[in-house]
Amino acid sequence: MNGDIASRTTGPVPFVAMPRGAAALPVLAVVLLVGWFSVPTLASVVPAWRHYDYSHGYLIPLLTVLLVVVEWRRGPVSLTTPSLMGFGFFLLTVTTMVLAHAATTTTVAQIAMPLAWIGAVWALMGAGTVRRLALPLGSFYFATPIWHLAIDPLQALTISVVSASVRVAGLPVFVEGNFIHLPSGTFEVQGGCAGLGYAIVALALGLSSGVLHRCGWLRPSMLAGVALVLSMLGNWLRVLILVVVGHVSEMQHYLLTVEHGMLGWTVFALCVLLPVLFLDRFLQARERSTGGGVLPSRIGSVNGVMACAVCGVLALGIWLNGRLASAGEAAVTAPLRPGVEVPGWTLAAAWEDARLPTFVGATMQSASWYQDGHARVGAFLAHYAVQRQGQEIVFTENKPIGELAIVRRERKLAIESAAGRSVPFREIEVADPDGSVRLVWVSSRVGGIPVASEIGAKVLQAVAAIRGRRDAQVIVLTALCAKECTDARSRLTRYAAVGVDQLYEQADTFATQSWLSSRE
Repeated sequence: MNGDIASRTTGPVPFVAMPRGAAALPVLAVVLLVGWFSVPTLASVVPAWRHYDYSHGYLIPLLTVLLVVVEWRRGPVSLTTPSLMGFGFFLLTVTTMVLAHAATTTTVAQIAMPLAWIGAVWALMGAGTVRRLALPLGSFYFATPIWHLAIDPLQALTISVVSASVRVAGLPVFVEGNFIHLPSGTFEVQGGCAGLGYAIVALALGLSSGVLHRCGWLRPSMLAGVALVLSMLGNWLRVLILVVVGHVSEMQHYLLTVEHGMLGWTVFALCVLLPVLFLDRFLQARERSTGGGVLPSRIGSVNGVMACAVCGVLALGIWLNGRLASAGEAAVTAPLRPGVEVPGWTLAAAWEDARLPTFVGATMQSASWYQDGHARVGAFLAHYAVQRQGQEIVFTENKPIGELAIVRRERKLAIESAAGRSVPFREIEVADPDGSVRLVWVSSRVGGIPVASEIGAKVLQAVAAIRGRRDAQVIVLTALCAKECTDARSRLTRYAAVGVDQLYEQADTFATQSWLSSRE
């Protein structure tokens, strides 16, 4: 095919070719827009790099860029085969990232971000190119704080191996949980002793060594696996050395009293770095004996339709991220306010015991005990003017059942309020430390829409945030059970029918007053 402009059809995708000399322009535009779109997610990743286990994170972006450049230059790159399936994958990952930020679940956005990068390559350059660039782009996962789930199993494995080793060595030890007791002192195998940082660096080392010296998946995967196993063995050796040194020196050695980080990286270099580099060189030598070479890189014509579609999706994502970022100042946990007047019920006392729900970062809270004759119900309201990460109605630190209660069973139900609205509740039967049993009813309102489930609340949070609403409220009602909880359920039903509307009105009044104050 001669000339500067080519035109043909590639599958079902309309092919609008661009001049070969201008092929780098749409690629550069996509790269810049991908980077811009990724800024909010990257901003949530960087703080984790101050933690010991992720202190290598500052180097990983440079490693990712290096691996991409090396793989790009290794052989021909064709941009004339866009993929509709790749575009669908790209659209899905971008949508996931936007919704994750809207729902303040940044971990999901962090997981989806490298996948979005891979999806952009897949959409614009096709399956052949994405198979080559997936590992280099995926290397950014080594800087993403998603590996903490491995700490507990690695810690337990370290304790088991080290305990067995010191017993074989004949040292007098007693293991209790994550404590290793010696006659001269006690070692606590903390989360940092799990070796997570060493494991992540080992995986990055193995994968990058494989990618740098040969395209494909087999060799990088093999080197990463070998590096991971060696890092675990090295970490066990490091902890074992510290235990033995502590026993011999009666816990007075420099490695224990001053610093033992250098020991860890020395063991890492000897047990992981050198063996992996030696194995990599050995495999290179074998491959050179079988021949092979590196093809010069080139860029063919670019599909203009797919490049515009990818850029359009990224531009929309950037606009939505900007819309979601305008949330005002962060809130602090507000002091408890007294409850509101509820028809047929009397404000009996402030709710201040251990059964009081905890909702972190609420803009306004109210909690009181209500009484109607012998019937007694606790009512709690938390209002969030703006939901943010760690300040939201669905958060691991929130405790709607109180600090020490134990969940026995759950079910869902709905109550019709006095205003004729159906209010969904999640009923939780709990046991308190004093042996009493009570029912806890939890209902939320996100962006003005009532919801009972936590998953539903997260979905509504994302949808409402995109619509421009970031507010949410949660109501928690509780009543003690007698022999059975039928009477407690009846009391909660009577209170909810008249009280829910009053509690939500209290939140709306507070929000209006706060808005008026901010305008003055």
